[in-house]
Amino acid sequence: MGNERVEDLSGSFELDSGWSRATMMLNHVRPISFDVWVPDDDAKSIAIGSARVERVGGPSAADEAYRRDLYYWVGRLAVAGGKAEAAMKRLLVLDRKLAERSFEEVDETWATLVKLLRSTEQNIPGLKQVLDWSDTNRVKIRRDDAIHCDWWDWADTELTKGRTFRKGPSALVVDKFDTLTDAALAVEEFASRLDELVGLRWLTMRIISPDADAR
Repeated sequence: MGNERVEDLSGSFELDSGWSRATMMLNHVRPISFDVWVPDDDAKSIAIGSARVERVGGPSAADEAYRRDLYYWVGRLAVAGGKAEAAMKRLLVLDRKLAERSFEEVDETWATLVKLLRSTEQNIPGLKQVLDWSDTNRVKIRRDDAIHCDWWDWADTELTKGRTFRKGPSALVVDKFDTLTDAALAVEEFASRLDELVGLRWLTMRIISPDADAR
């Protein structure tokens, strides 16, 4: 199901203020060396999950190649997340749960949209199964893990990110690349299943390819 967290470097570590040389083992694969700058007011309590990351000399060709893959999958996941939220809003408006508001006026978080849908799932055939599938596959959690973070978009950093949480400290999380791709595919699947429930009950526009006959 993916979402295996290989290494979670939460909390703080201690370094003196000024420049220091540090080595970190990411994903139990290879050590990476860093020059670490600690401002005077941050000494003795450093939340590694909130650190800024740069490369000496600026981005390399390897960094640019790595970013193409990383940005593709994070972008794909983000687009799918937007589609899922839009489909949830359409279902709520169609079910008259929010009849007093138009699609544009339904300004709710993902969690609230799901909660509202749960309260009306008996009125929409197949909705309960789709929401249950999402819960089982931890779709929202996996989407949040990819969106609400500061990716280390540098080659050789083993898919590392500074994950921020509304409650609790920031954490440095090291994943496998399959974790990200699996998460993106799961969010896409959830969006697709929701959209199937909407179908032609909503305004629909179909693109006609230049080499295809109009339908």
